[in-house]
Amino acid sequence: MGGPVSATTVPVACESHYDTQPVLVTWNGNDADDASLTYGVVALQGSTKITIATGLVKPVGAASISSTPPQVAAVTAYRIPVTAHDGGTPSLSVVDTSDADFAISLPPQMVNLATQLQPIFNASCTSAHCQDANQPQLNLTAGVAYTALVNVNSTQAGCASYKLVLPGQPDQSYLIFKLAGGGACFTGSRIPKTGSALSLSQRQLFRDWIANGAPNN
Repeated sequence: MGGPVSATTVPVACESHYDTQPVLVTWNGNDADDASLTYGVVALQGSTKITIATGLVKPVGAASISSTPPQVAAVTAYRIPVTAHDGGTPSLSVVDTSDADFAISLPPQMVNLATQLQPIFNASCTSAHCQDANQPQLNLTAGVAYTALVNVNSTQAGCASYKLVLPGQPDQSYLIFKLAGGGACFTGSRIPKTGSALSLSQRQLFRDWIANGAPNN
């Protein structure tokens, strides 16, 4: 009989992808008795299941598959479960799921800093609620937020290679990680630090604005 199997999946919580952008799903499979495992990979949106792969045979260890997300009408939350089957008789299996929701959205929409993003700053991010002990205080008031964010280096430990906002590159912009509370590089506190996190739709506005070059509009 085959030994235990396990899988750990990414994308991870807080990631966001456009529905035209291929997503690389990666995981690890472990089995003491088999050189390869057979996988099934799906995307779950609530109770709706979208098959990404079935009967996928991969060597034990790190594995991945690239998948283009389905088109969506609005920002939609997904999780990725991976089911691993070993070669025993009977076959043992285990399911592991991405640790929290990640988002799929429409291609970048035009976003206005003054009329769409500044009101979010005004409500949540113009006081200590959006500050972090390791990042000098940001002035995110109207007329100043752009200069405080765009092409400004992060000073947080371990994330100094990132700009707070890097025009055209939301996945390389530290502001996105701080708003989401996670991502490729995250330290300190989610912003806003108190109260509710920004919604997926609100965070997507920031992603789209950055993807479109972070204009001072």
